[in-house]
Amino acid sequence: MVPNPIPAAKLPNGRVPLNILELAPLSTGMTRKEALDTSLNLAKNADRLGYTRLWVAEHHGSQVFMCSASSVIITRALENTTRLRVGAGGVMLPNWAPLTVAETYGTLYTIYEGRVDLGLGRAPGTDPATARALHRGSSEPAYFEEDLEELASYLSDQKSVVHSGVVSGAEASILGIEVIGVDRPYTRVRAIPGEGTCIPMWMLSSSSAGAKVAADLGMPYVFAGHFAPYNIDEAVEIYRREFNAKAPTAMVDHPVVMMGMNVMCNEDEAEAKYQFTTTYQVQGNVLSGRPGTLTPPTDDLDATLGEKLADRVRALPSISAVGTPEQVVEKMDWVSRKYLVDEIITVTHAYDPAVRIHSLELVAKAWGLPILPKDG
Repeated sequence: MVPNPIPAAKLPNGRVPLNILELAPLSTGMTRKEALDTSLNLAKNADRLGYTRLWVAEHHGSQVFMCSASSVIITRALENTTRLRVGAGGVMLPNWAPLTVAETYGTLYTIYEGRVDLGLGRAPGTDPATARALHRGSSEPAYFEEDLEELASYLSDQKSVVHSGVVSGAEASILGIEVIGVDRPYTRVRAIPGEGTCIPMWMLSSSSAGAKVAADLGMPYVFAGHFAPYNIDEAVEIYRREFNAKAPTAMVDHPVVMMGMNVMCNEDEAEAKYQFTTTYQVQGNVLSGRPGTLTPPTDDLDATLGEKLADRVRALPSISAVGTPEQVVEKMDWVSRKYLVDEIITVTHAYDPAVRIHSLELVAKAWGLPILPKDG
């Protein structure tokens, strides 16, 4: 199987690995299938361009992001790539039974020989009504830690007791044998084939509370700098200071940080800024309570959104790199040094999918990723 690098090795030029967060966005005029096919094309290009990881977010009920069944998108990406690590960025654990997560991702990990990551979050990834429809559990840190510890136990390499060849409860049900009595010793819940895979798990967060959970559990930490860097310095400091390498759930023996960044790159700085207005419009639509699809970039954001809303959007904090390859690399280098990050995960929204691929290719070349030649 492929080794589980946490973090992935640095590039020969000393820079940290680059990753991609995918949300399967729907542009105005696209069908939903076209959006999902575009997501597949992104995965193929990420594989060729030398990005280390492609993670798929989990959002429910969204009009713009088609990633409610993220494990399906992940499966499709894995099937059509060869060196890219593909995973969840993340599974919103309160929405799911830990056993379901262990079985689903354990199966993927087994089929695709270890090329799977599992990012985990505490947020619902949706609105309260949809969260209730998902039968969502509590996102409070204590409950989340319990669920995560349960998930980790399912994926651990603990072995079951040998039962002298007697048929277990699972096999009994498949073979149509009478229900086994409660006095039989088949009570340990097992996630097969996830059992023993020890899938790499990361903690996703945009808060100090999430940083504390990641530290307590000894997990690598992903900070959502692309949309919520309000208390980034405090969160990263808490994570590093309180990291517990001896926790039963520990994935690493020292703090590991991945940083989320918005990125839009073009040979022309003005064009990059123009294309980034699509991201501004998505944010503006959410702030105004009118969520919708990705819209074309605009030369006049004030006219498109209204001056007050445009000002609010421009004032939203984020860690972003928008401009020429040289400018984008300079900003990413600065973030890498300032926060001592081990990996960067990029977020790029573009109305035209070709613009997004072009941006990713320019960044890959400028950052020094191991790019493969195009077929033909």
